[in-house]
Amino acid sequence: MKNLLAGIIVLFSFISSAQCIKGDCQDGEGTYKYDEGNFVGIFKNGDAFKGVFTNIKFSKPIVFEGYFIDTENGPVLDSTKKGKMIYYSNNEREGFITEVVTYENNSKLYKWVLNGFGEKKSIASTSGGFYIEKGNFINDVLNDEDAIIIYPSGNKYFGGVVNGKRQGLGKVITPDGGIQQDGNWYDDEWIDANTNNPYAVPIYYNGNSIMVDVDFNGTLIKMTLDTGASMTLLNEVKFYSLLALGQIKIRNEQDGEFTIANGDVVYGKIYVIDKMKIGNYEIENVEFSVLDENSSDLLGLNALLKTSNSFNIDVEAGELTFN
Repeated sequence: MKNLLAGIIVLFSFISSAQCIKGDCQDGEGTYKYDEGNFVGIFKNGDAFKGVFTNIKFSKPIVFEGYFIDTENGPVLDSTKKGKMIYYSNNEREGFITEVVTYENNSKLYKWVLNGFGEKKSIASTSGGFYIEKGNFINDVLNDEDAIIIYPSGNKYFGGVVNGKRQGLGKVITPDGGIQQDGNWYDDEWIDANTNNPYAVPIYYNGNSIMVDVDFNGTLIKMTLDTGASMTLLNEVKFYSLLALGQIKIRNEQDGEFTIANGDVVYGKIYVIDKMKIGNYEIENVEFSVLDENSSDLLGLNALLKTSNSFNIDVEAGELTFN
């Protein structure tokens, strides 16, 4: 997938039909027909200078766009300036592109390589989506501390890449903005979590909701981080299961009346439990509202503010921190 265009073999051809077919092909704009294809654009001193060259000598046409150097075989992209090529069903290279020609058995083998900052886009053979690499390239291979890789699924990797493989600090972000893996990578594998902020609580997306794993004496429950909820909420099935397992202890209870998001009034219980943990932070005497089995599990302000007077939600970093 990363090297769809490894090379193309072309037999020598000695019959020339090159000619200017439109406009000023000396010092102006025109169209010139080369043996290998047509160039449309600006000419200087009779040479192709800037424009679009469509090469038809391969099994499928390849389109080059940018600044050119004219050769006896036709124009080639100037590798000292940014250019673009489109080949084989909308695969693309963009950046400083060098054409490399080697000879084998009376044939030419062509390939094009990126050097410096650029972008490669290729179609995934299975899903049909695009695989995109952005960053610094060395001989057509991505090598960059701040590279970007976009996968056909829509996931994006931001971070270090060495010889085309994820390596160093990096993270994968889902289309919803959630962070799947954040930390150290080696040889394209995720090694461990980011330890730059050991006190941060990991957060992630589930659809449009930010989720946090809350620890009830060893039992983790995924709860929606809801800064609009004044009180923390668990549905009754989970709450009474935790109680039956001895994971929580009740210190106080009372009947409650609650107005939910759509304005309806519902009834349930309000309990004060002994403790729970958010990341490494243990919180005592937390007030919970407990509603029916269809209600959501919400981590509200009353629990968040028991840890600290303020907190910060960094969606991009995937972290909840208490100040």
